[in-house]
Amino acid sequence: MESVLNKEELKNLTGNATDSRVAEFRPNFSTKTFDNDFRYQLPVTIKNRHTVRSVAVVISAAAEVVDSGKFNFGLLNLNELTVTNFAAIPGTGRRAFSTFAINLDTSFLPTYLGPGGIFVNIQGTGLSGEPLYVDSLYVVYFISNAYANNILKAIFYKGSSAELEN
Repeated sequence: MESVLNKEELKNLTGNATDSRVAEFRPNFSTKTFDNDFRYQLPVTIKNRHTVRSVAVVISAAAEVVDSGKFNFGLLNLNELTVTNFAAIPGTGRRAFSTFAINLDTSFLPTYLGPGGIFVNIQGTGLSGEPLYVDSLYVVYFISNAYANNILKAIFYKGSSAELEN
């Protein structure tokens, strides 16, 4: 069986404008800062908030070595309208991407998940002017099956129809 990928697709990511798979997030050159929010809407309307089990936010990014730890990856706290930083992206150069994940369970959803979705924030201060190279930035919502939950509730509340013999 032949491989689906060809040799060109298996190359290392270069992190420059000639590679369409890598985005460059360029800072403001006059202030040496970067502060952008990326909005991820819910893919479906949730009628029962108890059916959402968790949300995962994933980013694969690389900064130049001079900007090591200066780019921060976080979420907008909807209660306080402030950003909660979860990870500082190390300066690994253009080829060594680091992947970070923020996993939110249901206890954190009221803080970060609102009617507009989740707002992922990337900010940086004191930057050299080099861009942040991003290979992937996405959000995954894990939603449990409400029908399966109802079956389990029926079993727990009603009990099984099988009788135990002494």
